[in-house]
Amino acid sequence: MPAPGAGGLEGQVHDVCTGLLDRGIDVHVTCRPSLYLPARDVPLLAHGNAVDADLSAAEIDNPFLGMWRTSRDLAQAENWNDYDVVHLQSHYGYHTALRLARMSSSRPALVTTFHLTAIGGMIRLQELGFPQEPDLLHTQPAAVMLMHAYAVAGP
Repeated sequence: MPAPGAGGLEGQVHDVCTGLLDRGIDVHVTCRPSLYLPARDVPLLAHGNAVDADLSAAEIDNPFLGMWRTSRDLAQAENWNDYDVVHLQSHYGYHTALRLARMSSSRPALVTTFHLTAIGGMIRLQELGFPQEPDLLHTQPAAVMLMHAYAVAGP
């Protein structure tokens, strides 16, 4: 659950959502529970749906499988027809983007933010002749998920 002062994705989502709420725009956040739940001082708590994770041993041991599962679970947690705009943050929105693209009726506008840091880092290591770092091996698939979500969102 995005919280004030959080770093990374949580902090970015918190800032965007509270800014929209301050402007009178209704916001609903679907996320995995985090260390901030069930904290009482999280402003978005009343606007959220925390989707529990029951990851298998393989999904816990393999970061990519865990990301894939989280993306899939978040996509299935909502009825996307209920929204005017859906903002996907990072690779966790991959399956939601696919669901929205497959909708035959009118669908909500899709906005996404992404970065290709994982692919950029891998290319840079290759250019310098260094071996790939183990952490980058699971971020490359995440970057591919990001690129596909971006392509579905369109220009």
